[in-house]
Amino acid sequence: IDNLPDYIYVKDTQYRYAIDNIAHRNFLGARTEQEVIGKRITDFFPPELVEQFARDDQRIIDVWRVHAAIIA
Repeated sequence: IDNLPDYIYVKDTQYRYAIDNIAHRNFLGARTEQEVIGKRITDFFPPELVEQFARDDQRIIDVWRVHAAIIA
């Protein structure tokens, strides 16, 4: 995933970054993966952006749960 120019990341169920590629890391202003993994959006963004990003994260989780329930 580090060869892709797109921002690629995965968060765990506690909304912490679990996987992060170089493009996203650079966007966050981090130099190493260790500076990102285990952190939350609140560690990188101002409150007004955190609110929007948190809503987006919750929508993704909600949609995933609906799809998981349909498949099950």
